[in-house]
Amino acid sequence: MKKNLLSWLFVLAVLVLCVSLVPTKTQAASESDLTFTLNEDGNSYSITDCDWDATGELIIPSTYNGKSVTAIGLEAFSYCSKLTSVTIPDSVTSIGEYAFYYCTRLASVTIGNGVTSIGNSAFRDCNKLTSVTIPDSVTTIGSAAFYYCGNLDSVFMGSGITSIGSSAFYGSSSLTNVYMKDIAAWCEISFADKYANPLLYASKLYVNGELLTELIIPDSVTTIGEFAFYDCDNITSVTISDSVTTIGGYAFAYCYRLTSVTIGDSVTTIGPSAFDNCSNLVGVVLPKSLTEIGYYGFSNCRNLAEVHYKGTADDSEEITFRSDNAPLIKANWHYEVTDAVANGQNCYYCPECDKYFLADGTQIVPVFSGDFTGDDKVNNEDVIYLLWHTMFPESYPIETSADFTEDGKVNSEDVIYLLWHTMFPESYPLTEKKKEILA
Repeated sequence: MKKNLLSWLFVLAVLVLCVSLVPTKTQAASESDLTFTLNEDGNSYSITDCDWDATGELIIPSTYNGKSVTAIGLEAFSYCSKLTSVTIPDSVTSIGEYAFYYCTRLASVTIGNGVTSIGNSAFRDCNKLTSVTIPDSVTTIGSAAFYYCGNLDSVFMGSGITSIGSSAFYGSSSLTNVYMKDIAAWCEISFADKYANPLLYASKLYVNGELLTELIIPDSVTTIGEFAFYDCDNITSVTISDSVTTIGGYAFAYCYRLTSVTIGDSVTTIGPSAFDNCSNLVGVVLPKSLTEIGYYGFSNCRNLAEVHYKGTADDSEEITFRSDNAPLIKANWHYEVTDAVANGQNCYYCPECDKYFLADGTQIVPVFSGDFTGDDKVNNEDVIYLLWHTMFPESYPIETSADFTEDGKVNSEDVIYLLWHTMFPESYPLTEKKKEILA
């Protein structure tokens, strides 16, 4: 009896060993796991389904039966929970709705350079996905495209994106960094809501690898879209070019570290809540062109103290202030300010108070040395240097103030004043007020 029992145990052990040696599906997923459907053009294929048991890494082929694979269809890979990596070829132009929905082990996806659209909920609930690079070819990202990708840490945004649907990044709360190459392109993206912008969670925006702190909107931009820099808390200053005419709603809302804003001379409208909750904002430069500030435009900007306005007090009466802009209205307004340079810094001159200010309200006391060549004396060489500076300021920079006539700008009148100083230093001093002398 014992021998029989031992024999049966031996046979059972052999069977168990044999079963363990039977190959299981642990190898990379392959073309055989995919279902291809011929498109209506008869010249290309779409992937419309994938075996739920497809496991590991999948490299999608660019051709099938000699024809290009151009699309990933509706729900094609949804619930393929064993896939860990997917590479989409350049031949594919569109990723359909729910294409990779609930691929819960998908940790890496490479999107080909031919893709132009990412459909609604395309990568929804892919909670193992840690990073995604969206190529420049992509123009639209659908609603909820990366909804609840809870481990998504970084997003590399292409320069071709024009619109991002509602809740595209909703629930992707692990986002810490957003990378992009082109500020102008970013400004013109149409974000459907705050959850469409990955900055809501990430807060940090990198431009060409550098953390963005001092934002300068380039001349090519005409409109700053809604939610463009929402909750981008690494920005400390914003300078908006004269080409911009409109600042969209919530464009800079909740930028907590923002201290100064200079708005270009063509802006007519500041949208609702554009600077809402910028709680460390101290100073703002407003153009004469401004006609309307939307509801809550500067709401909760509790440290806003200085407004430098390029129009007159009467001009400011023509601006329509929608409700809840009290911090702006109650700030100290300086009128008819002009662009100026003092001590080598771009700043603003207020003729009313005869002072120079930075955009954040910091006063600058001009230092008039006149020694632009650095030889410890003021002579004709400095006059010539200043003359060149008026024509080529970038090639002939100055570290001290050269606004000797104190009219808020450096021009030929200052060159003449310096020339007179070299001949009559007592009558044309450089270290005290000159307005009385020139009167």
